[in-house]
Formats: sequence, structure tokens, C-alpha cells
Amino acid sequence: MKKGKWGSAVALAAALVVSLTACTGGSKDASATVQAAAKKMQEVKSMDAVMTMEMDMSVAGESLAISTIMNSTSFTDPLKCWVDLSMDMGTLGNMDMTVYAEESGENYTLYTGMDGQWVVQDVTAEELGQYDAHSSMDIYLENSSNFTSAGTEELAGGTADKYTGVIKGKSIKQALQASGALNNLGALTMGADTEDLFSDLGDMPITIWVDQASGYPVRYEMDMSEIMQKLMSDAMSATSSDSENSEISLTMSIECSNFNNATDFTIPEEARAAAN
Repeated sequence: MKKGKWGSAVALAAALVVSLTACTGGSKDASATVQAAAKKMQEVKSMDAVMTMEMDMSVAGESLAISTIMNSTSFTDPLKCWVDLSMDMGTLGNMDMTVYAEESGENYTLYTGMDGQWVVQDVTAEELGQYDAHSSMDIYLENSSNFTSAGTEELAGGTADKYTGVIKGKSIKQALQASGALNNLGALTMGADTEDLFSDLGDMPITIWVDQASGYPVRYEMDMSEIMQKLMSDAMSATSSDSENSEISLTMSIECSNFNNATDFTIPEEARAAAN
């Protein structure tokens, strides 16, 4: 299969991955703990995050596995972020990308580097949300619900309480709108109506670990397989593509650290020079 035939499906998956990031319902104690963690997250001024995504996809009998690791550092006042993304696409090769973003008055500037070349563009706050891990975390916390306690676990930074919940179907669309990814979906779903694609979505499981010592949400895990399967199948069916022989599984985890203590960074001069 030619690389181009994977384009829409891979891009749709990538758009959802970088944008879905998660508090009500469930048991009273669990909800109160997660709500407190969400409030603490809103007050964070800087943080580091590592996102890991594993995707397996089969289209028309041919398979593709993609592993993505995204390291990021973000600051909120003024807003700026750094992202280093590495994607292993198996037979399709690898892709490495570095992104810097900064607040400039009422606007935002995005610097994207690939293969030694830099592209500079002005973006909206919604578009910037795709790369700002702190903003993404807020979106997840605002749109998840029905949390229950699932015990405790020892993580690298200490003991954390584990909570399981869901992001409701209607909230998944809200999260995509807030992050700016929905602006991209029109071009990625081969002409399918996004309103139809997001109707009748099921719940998406989410697990959050809250550090006992600090109260910060330090890890997130999401299984987006069912949601992604429906979106891909509906998009392909709407354009008369073969959806019956198309399958996708997608899981993502995000680990957060160095709250209010992230190491500052400087945007490279070669990236700034590309704006001239």
C-alpha cells in the first residue's frame, strides 16, 4: 500500500492524540480528590510531561503500528512551551519534530523544526493547545467524570492514589473543540460530517493517579480504541470506503512532573530567524 493511503487515518489518529488531555460523578471521596487535583493543576506555573502513545491500525488488510513519544515543558505566565516529538511508523519510517511556542501580546507564535528546517506561524490559543501539555491536562480534568477509587500504586515520584473514570461522548467533542483539533478534522475525515461522526459516541475510559504527598495529578492513561474505531469506521463509511476491514487500537499515557519547578528554555535563534 502506498504511504498516501494511510494519510487520512494516521492524521485523524494523531489529531485526537495531541488534543484529548481530563471531574464530577462517581464516588464522593474520589470525585473530591480529583476535583482538588484539578484545582491544583490550574494553579501550576510550569511543568514537564511525557506522553507515550501506541497505535495499531489495519486498513484493507494491511497493518501499521505507530509508537510516539512526546517530551514537553510548559510555562503559563507568560505562556510558552517546548515539545520534542519522536514517531516510529515502522515500514513508513521515523518522524522527529521539535516545537516551540510563545505568547506575544495577544497572539501566539509557533516555531516548528523538522530536518533542520524551521517554519514560523501565528496561531490561536485553541491551536496552541495541541502542544501545551498544561492546557491539555486542564481540558481532561474538566471533561472527565464518574471517578471511583482503584487503590494505590508506587510510581517513580512516590505513592499515588489511582482513580478510574470516563470522558463522556459529548465531552470528547468539547475537548476537541477546546484544544483546536476539531478545526483539523474536516480535512482529515475525507469530507464526512463531523457532527455525524461525534453523535452517539460511547464513554472513553480514563485513569488518573494523584500523588499522595503533593496532591498533583501525576499520571493519566486513556484507552481510546473504541472511540477511534467508531470515528474511523464512520468517516470511512460516509465516504464509501471499506470500513468493515478497518481496525484501530490506541492507548495513551501522560506522566507529569516538576510542577512549578520545570527548567526554563530559550527558543533557538535559528528558529526565530525563520520568521524574517
